[in-house]
Order: sequence, then structure tokens, then C-alpha cells
Amino acid sequence: MLDHGCAVVEPQPYRILGSRIAAPTDRKLVVQRASDVALEKIEWIWPGRIAVGKLTLIGGSPGLGKSQITTFLAATEVIGRVLKGVHL
Repeated sequence: MLDHGCAVVEPQPYRILGSRIAAPTDRKLVVQRASDVALEKIEWIWPGRIAVGKLTLIGGSPGLGKSQITTFLAATEVIGRVLKGVHL
């Protein structure tokens, strides 16, 4: 157990998963309460929609323009424009 009741799950030895053997890893899962996470200011590429350095998923059916919007966003970022007031 860690402070505040959080736990670390230790790696396990080799084990059999169906017809495969799973190798142990050196990774550990660290559990932390959301109330213990420090807030950070978010910098936006497109305010309220796409944050700098954060994961953004653009999903949809084929032909809806996902590639076009990502190309537009990349070009806008390269030339240094800010997407304030853009409504798509």
C-alpha cells in the first residue's frame, strides 16, 4: 500500500493464457485518486476542442472529412495561426 490507500500491483511470474505464455514485465500500475492529481493549465490549439500535447480523437464514417480537418489543423499550427471563433 502507498500513502492515501493507493496500491501498487507487482509484476507476476510467467503464466499461461490460453495457448500463450505471458512474460512478466517490469512495469507497475500505480493507482492515484483524482482528488490527489494536481491541476494544470491547458494550452489550446483550438479553444475548448483540441489541447496542446493531449490526445485528441477524430472519429467518424468514411468520407466525412477527417483527413481534411487534420490537414487543416496541421497547416494552421505550422503557420502559427490560432483557431479562435472557428465553427465547423
